Amino acid sequence: MNARRVNEIFITWALLVAATTTLFFWSPGLDVFNLPKTGVLLIGSLGCLGGAFYLIKYNGLARQVGLGIYALAILFYLIQIFFGPAGLERTLWGNYSRANGAVSYLSIIILSTTVLVSARLANINRVFQILLATLTANVIYGYLQLSGNDFVDWINPYNPIIGTLGNPNFSSSILGLTSLATLLYAAFANTSNYLRTSLAALAVSGILLAYLTDSIQGPISFAVGLAIALLGSLWISNKRAIFYPLSALVIVSGTFLIYSMYGYGPLGGSLFQYTLKLRFRYWQAAIEMMQNYPWLGVGVDSYGEYFRRSKPLALILSNGPELMTNNAHSTPFQLGATLGIPFFLLYVGLQIYVIVRFVKAFRNPSDSAKPLLALFSVWVAFQLQSLISLDQLGLSIWGWVLGAAIIGLSFDGAAVVAPPTVKGPKKTERTKEVPPAFLKPGIAIGAIVGLMIALVPIRADLAMKAAMETPWSQENETSKQTRLANLMAAIKPLEHDPTYVSQAITEVYKMGKIEEGLALAKAGAALHQESFDSQYMVVDMLEQNQRWSEALPYRKRTTELDPMNWNVWMAYARNLENTGDKAGAKIALNKVLEFTNDPKFIADAKNSLIRLGS
Repeated sequence: MNARRVNEIFITWALLVAATTTLFFWSPGLDVFNLPKTGVLLIGSLGCLGGAFYLIKYNGLARQVGLGIYALAILFYLIQIFFGPAGLERTLWGNYSRANGAVSYLSIIILSTTVLVSARLANINRVFQILLATLTANVIYGYLQLSGNDFVDWINPYNPIIGTLGNPNFSSSILGLTSLATLLYAAFANTSNYLRTSLAALAVSGILLAYLTDSIQGPISFAVGLAIALLGSLWISNKRAIFYPLSALVIVSGTFLIYSMYGYGPLGGSLFQYTLKLRFRYWQAAIEMMQNYPWLGVGVDSYGEYFRRSKPLALILSNGPELMTNNAHSTPFQLGATLGIPFFLLYVGLQIYVIVRFVKAFRNPSDSAKPLLALFSVWVAFQLQSLISLDQLGLSIWGWVLGAAIIGLSFDGAAVVAPPTVKGPKKTERTKEVPPAFLKPGIAIGAIVGLMIALVPIRADLAMKAAMETPWSQENETSKQTRLANLMAAIKPLEHDPTYVSQAITEVYKMGKIEEGLALAKAGAALHQESFDSQYMVVDMLEQNQRWSEALPYRKRTTELDPMNWNVWMAYARNLENTGDKAGAKIALNKVLEFTNDPKFIADAKNSLIRLGS
């Protein structure tokens, strides 16, 4: 009986960590949303490791295929830590405002492994109950934001419903997923009609809020998941005569819908989604990265550094050379680009294994059929949005956890532990299940260690913000020196991240400290040679001050990092001309003509070539 209690504690802990990851943010920081979520994941995963002895003791190492996949994923991240191209600090913590580093994903994998091992029919309702709690919090906060009563004064250019994930698209997605889970829980839970109605009403309010974000991700994922659930319920009811034709209709309709959203077919004009075509180009860039860096990828959370040299020419011609993104806007392609083809195949293989386990368990419905179907429907909804969306930690955690829960529950089947009964007139005594004495202390100790580690980057982030907010005035040289010293001290532990470095350089430039800012920028450019922005922070200031010779090597590097950007080639040609290299300037101008379709740049390049004697 202790095994049941141990599993209940572990799955509850892992799911609470997942919900907290979705809901927690820290507005006093610079990275408000993602770095705090990394901290939550680290605390939760080390808590799991703190009590792992008991998880293994009471469950053994069954479910070996799933455990093997997760073990390989951990191995791949360890290889990235020791040999990855992004460098140790960047690999561990990821990029500013994304934080999809090895620490985050190793934590997610550990939490998923915990759910995989501990998931049972007796405790699977915990998944839906905690998703219900997550929905409740998001609905309350979302309607506060919609009504203008947000307790945080965001600088928000988007729709006001950014939720706890910082973006209307993410908010729409989590509302769609949690609304679906709550509605399905209301359908299969053994509870009163009053509670069922209340849960359904909450789900409706959630999906309505998702619609009000002006993002289609939540409503579409909700609709697809609901369709899967309805088809599955026909299978459970043995209504195969309806199941097969309706399934075919859903597949054809879904294909037609996707086709229309890309602008094709009779409904293409009304359903066309421009951003989908844009994301398709982002995926092309990711595939280019996978081809050029097949084994280890471009490095953890480093898609942005390689996007400029990997994006297709069609994207540049249609949207201009300055279009930039630091994410593939598709979880599988993002992981493949940054971690390599082997990890991409492993991730795809994990999703296929989830489907295989579901089909095997669902083919002959048992007591677990309804919760298993509900889990699978929400998981499919997640996978749909993850194909066209960023791997945001507060969302990504649920894809991994739900997949693990499906695998775990698929092995449990109809096994239900029934409480013992005593015959005769004596009153039945219920034996209280007491967990092992050191289980909860072990989890607590692990969580405390996780908190201590998580505070390191969070404190550095807070120190950087404090330095940026140091009061100063142009008339007071002492205040500028004090602020400069604070910025230089604060950036030291964050120098692995080019975005933090760029923020510090910008603040130094604002104070008129050009030489100090250039020194910092040059150090950043040397440290982040693959970062276009790091090179640009140097060359822009040098060119503004007409220091052409000094700027030349940095400008040349920008042409290597963004080789199809005619703005960059035009600036390089100007630098070369100003340093007396007319032959080099002609080559650069011909590069402009090679790529650009902009009439102004074509005319400028031709006029410059004429002036140079071509």
